[in-house]
Amino acid sequence: MDGKITKVKLRNFVTYDYCEFTPGPNLNMIIGPNGTGKSSIVCGIALGLGGSTQTLGRAKDISDFIKHGAEKATIEITLFHQKKGKPSNITIQRTLKRNTNSTSWKIDGKPYNQKDVLSLIESFNIQIDNLCQFLPQDKVCEFAQMSSIELLNATLKAIGNKDLYTEYEELLKCQEQKNILQSNLENQEKILNKIKNQNEAIEREVAKYKERENILQNIRILEKQIPWGIYDKSREEYLEYRNKRNKQKKDIAEAEKKLLPLQEKKKEQEKKIERATQIENHLEKEYEECVKKYTELSKEIENLEEENNSIINNFLDFRENERELENKIKMHKRKMYELENSIEIKKKELIEKGIIDENGEELYNNNSSDNDTSTELGKIQWELGEKAQKLFEIDAEVRSIQNKEQDIRQQNFVYIEEIDRLRKQLSDLDNIRNQRLNLLERSHKPTFIAYQWLEKNRLMFKMHVYAPVLIEINPKNRECAAAVEAFTGSSLTTFVTQCKDDYDTFTNELIDKRRLKISVVMYENLSVNDFEVPIPKDELQDYGFDCYLIDLIQGPDPVKCALCKLNNIHAVPYAGRDIDAAPFDDDHRFKNYVINNVRYSKRAAYGMLSVRTQQLRDAKILFSNTDTKQKLKFENMILDNEKMKKKLELDMKELVQKESKLRTSYEKIRNEREAIKEKKKKLLDQKREYDRMKKQLDIVKIEYNSYSQNSSSYTEEKENFQRKINDNLSRREEKLENYTDYQKKAFELFNQKTTIIIDNLQDSALLSTTNEEIYNYQRFLNEMKEKYIKIDAEFKEVKNKAQSAYEEAKSSLEDLSDKEKRLVHEGFQNKTLDELQQALAEEKLKAEMINENNADIVKEYNERKAEIEHLKEETNTSKNSITEINDNMKEIEKTFIPKIHEVIQELDKKFSEAFDKIGCVGEIKLNENEEYKKWGIDIYVKFRDTEELQLLTGTRQSGGERSVSTILYLMTLQEFSKAPFRVVDEINQGMDSRNERLIHAQLVDAASQDGTSQYFLITPKLLPDLKYNSKMKVLCIYNGEWQMIENKHKVDKIDFRKYINKKKESLGHGSQHIHKKRR
Repeated sequence: MDGKITKVKLRNFVTYDYCEFTPGPNLNMIIGPNGTGKSSIVCGIALGLGGSTQTLGRAKDISDFIKHGAEKATIEITLFHQKKGKPSNITIQRTLKRNTNSTSWKIDGKPYNQKDVLSLIESFNIQIDNLCQFLPQDKVCEFAQMSSIELLNATLKAIGNKDLYTEYEELLKCQEQKNILQSNLENQEKILNKIKNQNEAIEREVAKYKERENILQNIRILEKQIPWGIYDKSREEYLEYRNKRNKQKKDIAEAEKKLLPLQEKKKEQEKKIERATQIENHLEKEYEECVKKYTELSKEIENLEEENNSIINNFLDFRENERELENKIKMHKRKMYELENSIEIKKKELIEKGIIDENGEELYNNNSSDNDTSTELGKIQWELGEKAQKLFEIDAEVRSIQNKEQDIRQQNFVYIEEIDRLRKQLSDLDNIRNQRLNLLERSHKPTFIAYQWLEKNRLMFKMHVYAPVLIEINPKNRECAAAVEAFTGSSLTTFVTQCKDDYDTFTNELIDKRRLKISVVMYENLSVNDFEVPIPKDELQDYGFDCYLIDLIQGPDPVKCALCKLNNIHAVPYAGRDIDAAPFDDDHRFKNYVINNVRYSKRAAYGMLSVRTQQLRDAKILFSNTDTKQKLKFENMILDNEKMKKKLELDMKELVQKESKLRTSYEKIRNEREAIKEKKKKLLDQKREYDRMKKQLDIVKIEYNSYSQNSSSYTEEKENFQRKINDNLSRREEKLENYTDYQKKAFELFNQKTTIIIDNLQDSALLSTTNEEIYNYQRFLNEMKEKYIKIDAEFKEVKNKAQSAYEEAKSSLEDLSDKEKRLVHEGFQNKTLDELQQALAEEKLKAEMINENNADIVKEYNERKAEIEHLKEETNTSKNSITEINDNMKEIEKTFIPKIHEVIQELDKKFSEAFDKIGCVGEIKLNENEEYKKWGIDIYVKFRDTEELQLLTGTRQSGGERSVSTILYLMTLQEFSKAPFRVVDEINQGMDSRNERLIHAQLVDAASQDGTSQYFLITPKLLPDLKYNSKMKVLCIYNGEWQMIENKHKVDKIDFRKYINKKKESLGHGSQHIHKKRR
């Protein structure tokens, strides 16, 4: 098997100048007297194969292993190794240097660092630090003292199943991560709940602060909205003048449009006159052309007829427009009448309600009208003022009450603190437990620290774990306290557990991890009645004793059982008075007893009985007095403070009731005030309706006047039409006559010329009339333009005013955010300037009624709120991580748990068989737990038929029994382990001869099998006639200070070969011996 040791060389190592030997491949028995250097060989193997000084349990520094007087030491170990089926041994050399306390390494003569050497050694599955493979002399006792957890860890390493051990380490790592995450999760949830509670405690203050901030923000917005309200009002006036200006401009345009037909008519008439003149001139020139004149007259008659038809059609259109205008005038007149009546009725209502005066002027914006309660609006204004004053008074009174309540709370807190302080002082005076804890802290600090840890972590234990005995018990009086303390003094700082799991947890946390030097015991299922007394109590009283010491102690039964187990106080008689002690001197049943505070102790030696007496000292730990006067003083002070606290609670209750009533009244008055404000709003809505009706009446009047003016012009136009018709008719008649005449008489051309001249005269008259009409209409148009100029000037003035209001309103938004600007624009829509000013006054009143809180509270609240969200995310992350770890562990457990159960079952089977061979019983059990770090291997042994199976510990079994159990466990591992060799130093010490022979025989059989590991068994002595096998190799050490050196003392060289041959002849066994010479 690779890794077996084939040669060992030591130079200047511990006791050796030089040593060299070649062990066999199976069992090697290294024998030599004490002090010859057997354990030094073990140390050499350990250090030479990368072991640390802590593994050996001897010296701490590496330089301590260099022989005295030398500067360095060398260890050289050759390991068996096959390469491609051929032997290729490896030699590892370690050099120890004194001056630097350092080490250098070589492999096959070439320098290497320690990491490479350890990696090579690990490849051979050599585990120097595993007690299951390498058990030096100073560590033999530690094997039985190994905890079940350590034993499981060492066993898994020794077996060499890397997959199984890797899975075990992975489970340990996962569980540790899970425990850390679980602990962190619990801490996070505690912190989260704490922060939530802190935020809930100040939510009311934060809400008030936010409410006041919102009100202040509303005030700021309203203050910015008022300039916009002013601008809105100016804009309405601007729009009104703009519409008026546009209407006037439109009327002018329409008037100019109506002037165009007259101008066209004038042009036509001028053309007509010019044409008639031309005809006249033509008639003068062509008088003779009679026929031509006839034709011209015929055309003129036709033209006159067409003109007549045109006049008639225009007249019909004129009549239709006239009728439509008359209807509009009638409709507007009726509408004016209805509006005037409605306005008058509404005016009377508003005057009665005090909203306007007789002249229609507003009264509700006049401050003096607020005191006038004769009108409905004045009464409403007065009621609003009264309600606001009452609300202000109630709020002031509530704030006063709250201030008083705060003062009472502060004073009450002072009284509570004072009462707690007095009670604590009273408790300290009367609390023996605290006195003893103080004494424990001064005299035995580790035990006090362990007690504090226990109080904080009691949930870790399945059953109750008792505090140190001095905390749990009380003697019945001062006299017996001295006796109890004298017999239990060494056990007063001992902790008591009631089950193995609690014992393991307690010792692991405090002794193993925290390295506290404390005392802890574990006794399961014990009762005080289980301890037999030397004689019954009634018989004891016949001797004059009062009782046993156990009867003088008050405390839990498990603690009393522990004292019986540790100090035998159930067997110590006690007498509180003087009695004759002589009869008990020869009574073997009593080894210790107490008579009148004198302790009697008996001891037998060399066939003689001696009795020792000792006066007991007063108890210093288990008894104390209380200062009665000081206690009474504290009680009276507590009573006085509680009376004052009770009075404050009554005052507080009265103030709370008064505050509740005031808040009810405040809410009622506030609701009434809102109802009154709603009533006022309805009244003001009536005023707005009145204004709207007046504006509508003005518009109707303007339209009516415009229509009336147009009506007068229609009358004149009608007369003109009549004249035109009459004139046209006359001219036609004349033309017809001339036409008849010219038709009859060609020579009447002169008369026709005359007719034409008359016609021209008529046309000139019509032209003159048309010019007069154009002049009159032009004058009307100029008046309208002058009116437009006036309206335009007023419009520009209003426009400038609105522009200024807009610029002022716009500049008020410069210091606002976009959101605030949006709120300003949305807020003043559909609201009058009066409503905005009223809202501003109300918000300012609200702000005055809310106390100004510290902004830091809100900052703390928001910071905690953000931290709450952060902690929620962290807790969710922790929970997810725990779930992932649980899933990973379940996957590993599917293979690990069946494997380890199989291994433990096989180990138990082999271990039981080994014990059965020596007539004893042994079992190996897997101690499982929810926590994998608490898993372990328990070894149970029984060496006598009368015993029960007992757990192997460092104290329960004898040294020989522990040695037997240890070597058999190591032999059991032989079949499972892949370790190339095992070293056991002086394991047979303490065994009886029978067990030593049986164990030796099993060891020889196990180590002599083919393919098994190499064994090194170191012992100073062996029994005669032990089993021997040819595969064994016995190495005898010949070394010491008085060893004779042949050359120096001129003595014959010892012939070991001759001695061995002679011994072989007598025993029939073979043995080998190596001479180790001191240089």
